[in-house]
Amino acid sequence: MLVIYYFALIRTRELREVCMLDLYFQCPRSGSVIASGIRTDDASIQRVAQLPVSVFCPWCKQNHRMRVCDGQLIDVPESGVTKVKRRRAGPTKA
Repeated sequence: MLVIYYFALIRTRELREVCMLDLYFQCPRSGSVIASGIRTDDASIQRVAQLPVSVFCPWCKQNHRMRVCDGQLIDVPESGVTKVKRRRAGPTKA
């Protein structure tokens, strides 16, 4: 019984440590930041880094087709302050 509790406790800690970040892109025309509406974690982004994604740009009023790894993962706290933590989306170099 103690072993099951121990693994449940470890799993709970792992779930709490997952950092969810917002995926943003840069408009190729205006250079403005585009919110994709995608909220994810580093591990998930790395698995789908090469997949295409289509995002609508409110600045130039066009859809842009990019790869997930072209985006930036940004931590946006509840206060709405941006650019606290920036990470390139996609696989990290070893």
